Amino acid sequence: MFWKDQEDFDDDLFSDDHAGDEALGEIRREQERISNLPLMIQANQVFDVVQSLVATLPENEDVSDHFKEVMLTDVRIICGKISAAECSSLYSVKMENAVMVKIASVNLLAQTSGLSMLCLAEQEYIDVLRDEIEEFKILFIEWITSFSRRNDMDDGWKLFQNVPEQF
Repeated sequence: MFWKDQEDFDDDLFSDDHAGDEALGEIRREQERISNLPLMIQANQVFDVVQSLVATLPENEDVSDHFKEVMLTDVRIICGKISAAECSSLYSVKMENAVMVKIASVNLLAQTSGLSMLCLAEQEYIDVLRDEIEEFKILFIEWITSFSRRNDMDDGWKLFQNVPEQF
């Protein structure tokens, strides 16, 4: 191998050192910042309610298993895409992730209608989840209006380009 033949190769560059500790500290601070966002706190509340609700659904039934899978997937998408949006400074990336958060949230609401129609869950659980999603929606609107279009670049798709500053 080429690098093994080099006398000046410094394998200390690849060892754990203070620079690595500094980078890990920065990552932890960023994770903490995202975790403490009001939207993420509410998303975690929605997550907890979804987990509680799906735990009450009948076991080993295709229909209820489908609801469990879809609802847990949607709530995981919500949390993941909020984090993804927060990790980017580009407006279009933030908005792309926000759209996915909105779609997953609306889908969760649709699932509550299905559960209600099929009498698979207690109406009280469904109502609690709907209320939590409504609170989430208010925070979501505040969150997306905080995105600045000043930092963006043309990705060739033109999806969030040429949108007035105030929408």
